[in-house]
Amino acid sequence: MDLAKTQQILAQLYTNSGWRRRFFTAPNTLGLSSEEIDRLAPLSAQQVDFFAGSLQRKRFNEICKLLPLTHRMVGKRFSALFREYAETNRMKKPREEAQAFANYVKKHGSIETRWSVELLRYETAWLETTRPDCRFIIRGFRYDIKKLVKSFLKKDANQPTLQKQPTLALWFRLSRQGRLRHLVLSLPLWRG
Repeated sequence: MDLAKTQQILAQLYTNSGWRRRFFTAPNTLGLSSEEIDRLAPLSAQQVDFFAGSLQRKRFNEICKLLPLTHRMVGKRFSALFREYAETNRMKKPREEAQAFANYVKKHGSIETRWSVELLRYETAWLETTRPDCRFIIRGFRYDIKKLVKSFLKKDANQPTLQKQPTLALWFRLSRQGRLRHLVLSLPLWRG
């Protein structure tokens, strides 16, 4: 068995709990050759479970750091959503994983209020700016996003102050290695 194949099997073993259970109870059902099964037979289920758990905790902690607003907004459901996500999605680089998880939260996290959708969009735009090739991003929002974020962080997270006001958020770098700059421009409200 070559190194690439071994790594592929170990990745499945450490990131997919269903596959892991089948490996230790009925490895012949996984499409592995007898040589592959024999080579991995010395692995202990407890050791593999321990390592898989530590990998998942590491992934979870990275996501919490990269999506602090979403973590706070989703609350107690955040860790359950992450476990569901991690079961069906392979490990990626932290920024890519955070983007993928944010999309998962949008689809499966019961994000219903407009302000929570706006916060999620704002935070994922921040993630996009961390790509090395990113020089310019602009996003439009229905609410004054700056006030929404401040209110969300200061007050009860379930009832932030909303001010419906068209707002543009811009992220840009003047050069590839330049410092990231961020502007939020709220359009004036018309009182007619």
